[in-house]
Amino acid sequence: MDVVAEVNTDYSLQAGVTACEDLLARDEPPTAILFDNDLTAVGAVRAATARGVRVPDDLSILAWDDSPLCRLSDPPLSALRRDILAYGEDAARTLLRLVDGDGVTQSVRTSTATLVERGSLGRAPRA
Repeated sequence: MDVVAEVNTDYSLQAGVTACEDLLARDEPPTAILFDNDLTAVGAVRAATARGVRVPDDLSILAWDDSPLCRLSDPPLSALRRDILAYGEDAARTLLRLVDGDGVTQSVRTSTATLVERGSLGRAPRA
């Protein structure tokens, strides 16, 4: 897998539309896009569809939050599901350690994201 580009946006629907349009307008557009929230991913599905790009036949789209919005999209968005509660608990524990004077911080990883396949992922189109 090659990373073609990284695009920084806000978390709005329109940001997903704009990011997808910009990526698809490249001389070598991507065959897959990962969005770090569901709303931008929905915007990307809309932008791709408006351009006649079929999801997932021509372009795979993967969301990162796995909110109910993923199931409402057409096609339903595949997503990486994370244990948000565990992330919050770990962040709170780390913060409390710092407040208590333990100035040592460490990277904390309690859970691994799991792929929830719903229909927005496909094989990369052949060149």
